[in-house]
Amino acid sequence: MNRDDKPAMNPNKDAAWLRAAAATAAEPGSGEMILGEMGEKARVVFVGEPFPYDAIWSEDDGWVPYNRKDQSHNGVRPVCRVRMNVWCAERHAMYWYEMSAATFRILLKHRERAPIEDRVFQIERMD
Repeated sequence: MNRDDKPAMNPNKDAAWLRAAAATAAEPGSGEMILGEMGEKARVVFVGEPFPYDAIWSEDDGWVPYNRKDQSHNGVRPVCRVRMNVWCAERHAMYWYEMSAATFRILLKHRERAPIEDRVFQIERMD
């Protein structure tokens, strides 16, 4: 499916989840919630809607939104990243968390089984 194609509506899911699922389907299988050291963990609850976007990796800035008009982005293949709001139990604060397409597909499978808004997930930094 092309990223510009709109998926068919499913009455059991809302449009934002369908757009994010379609945008991440073709990707290979990663304030901001930052986990510092490898192996650091956090317990989070996913809140709200996913926000998929095309991004490229920049050595200086990390993941940045892809812009076709930016000459420095020419010749670089963008990948889909997904951002979501999360409530971090340990920090007692709301953050946004960015994930790869592969990680989003795992979250989507959990959501298909049961609502994710009522569950606490443990996320771990793995490099």
